[in-house]
Amino acid sequence: MEEMLFIVAMGALGLCFCVFILGIFNNGLNNLFKSKYAKVSILLFIVYILTFVPYIIVSN
Repeated sequence: MEEMLFIVAMGALGLCFCVFILGIFNNGLNNLFKSKYAKVSILLFIVYILTFVPYIIVSN
């Protein structure tokens, strides 16, 4: 259980950074926060938080 939570959390964090950087390359910094890239990146970061917190609780 705890390994699965960790894998999902780290995958979501990695994808969050990849999507954010891809958004910077495609839209630039000026229009980044109005694009779909920012929304997907925020969603993936929320998934990271929601899976990493239970991982910390379960691992202790």
